[in-house]
Amino acid sequence: MAVKLVASISGFLFIALAVMFGEAFSPDASNDLMTVGSICGFVGGTAFVLGAVFGRTGLIAASISGCIALVVVSLPLQLYYATTASLGKYAAVLLLLFALVNTAIFLGMRLRKTESS
Repeated sequence: MAVKLVASISGFLFIALAVMFGEAFSPDASNDLMTVGSICGFVGGTAFVLGAVFGRTGLIAASISGCIALVVVSLPLQLYYATTASLGKYAAVLLLLFALVNTAIFLGMRLRKTESS
């Protein structure tokens, strides 16, 4: 129970921080592709580490809280760029990040399981 709680809190905080660092680290903030690539790099690495640290026990808790963090962090951006064209981009990037978080956490969990065997 305690591991799931810590994984949930860590997933929320660290994924949100990874999005912020990725956005700040982007070399060209006006280029959408470079910004998304930078955010994906930070989020993927963070989710992989979360999967490796918490393993199978915290897999679902970290995944769900990480995806909630992505929505919470991206809401101000979505409200700021609320046009029809940008909502499609917003949804596509959010789905890409959801898939990336879940895949990276799963791969980290598999690495931990392989190393412990």
